[in-house]
Amino acid sequence: MQINMDNNKKSHPAVEFDCDQTQRMHAVRISFVDVVIKGMAGIAVVGIISVFSRSLSTGWHLASTLQLLVSLSITLLFLFHKKLSYSLKVGVIFVAFGVVGVSGLPTFGLAATSTIWLLLACIVSNVLFSRLIGMMSITATFLILTITAFLFVSGKLISPIDFQVHLRSTASWAGMILVNCGGAFIIILAMGTYNRSVLMLMNKVNEQNALIKAQASQIEHLANHDALTGLPSRRLAYDRLVMACSQAERTHSKAAVLFIDLDGFKAVNDSFMHEAGDYVLKTIASRLTESIRKIDTAARQGGDEFLIILNGIDNSEDADIVARKIRAAIAEPIIYAEQILKVGASIGVAVYPDHSDTADELLKTADLAMYTVKKSGDESA
Repeated sequence: MQINMDNNKKSHPAVEFDCDQTQRMHAVRISFVDVVIKGMAGIAVVGIISVFSRSLSTGWHLASTLQLLVSLSITLLFLFHKKLSYSLKVGVIFVAFGVVGVSGLPTFGLAATSTIWLLLACIVSNVLFSRLIGMMSITATFLILTITAFLFVSGKLISPIDFQVHLRSTASWAGMILVNCGGAFIIILAMGTYNRSVLMLMNKVNEQNALIKAQASQIEHLANHDALTGLPSRRLAYDRLVMACSQAERTHSKAAVLFIDLDGFKAVNDSFMHEAGDYVLKTIASRLTESIRKIDTAARQGGDEFLIILNGIDNSEDADIVARKIRAAIAEPIIYAEQILKVGASIGVAVYPDHSDTADELLKTADLAMYTVKKSGDESA
């Protein structure tokens, strides 16, 4: 019999998965860099003002020149950052952090508060690059501070400024507070953006993994179940029959397989079209499921044939009782489109280990018994 499956196909939206997580993380890093650039641009303006203001009290030094160049570079980077490559932007940021962090050391020594930018550079390197590069940046910072300390301690470096004048300079304090606190604030803001982006990425990946698992489960279900009735397929039923026989052997009980063929189904299918036939098959499948225990299995063999696997029965009479119950359930009228449809069932029964000690032979025995019933007109055999 040909079964019309059109009404049982479910349309599922196509799910496209972007498996390139590297590109996604790159996008997260780009957003992090853009936040840093925008924040540094504001600090650069403050830095330019601070450099000129401080020079009025402490004089113009190498640190002033370096910090002015960095501030101008950051300003230009902000103005043209949309046209620049990611690598160039990252390179300018690291050079800027390094220059600002180192620039004050030869002049101010221990008082060089700008060294906080070296620590910020270490944090950024760990965010944007591998752990190895992060460790290298920390090591480089340690070496720079150690060398500078050695030069001052050995007398090879002497600060050219009057620290008392420097400490009484409002511009020096203002520059230190605004620039260093501003740098820390930028990193905190950028890290917040980075964490939110990573969290969104993780949520998206988790959603995709859930969809993949759901699809895998659905594919597995479709592979092992009949698309029309939702009952286990013949392959799954066979596996369960093998398990039922093994359990019966372990527990010294019995198992049974019922081979069911519908009587009068072809006439219903031909008279009322395939839609009616599909409805009858689904109705019969539901009745079979309701007629057995949860530990038993109702499966569709194919066409208008079904299988029932009974677990842990005491004797063959138990299988016969179930067969009569199923035959009565199938014989109940089916209402379709205000029409009363009736089908019957020929049922062949085979019991393990009475009729066979293997699943294959048990199925053949039940199939043969079903054909014997169909030819003789008996209820079951």
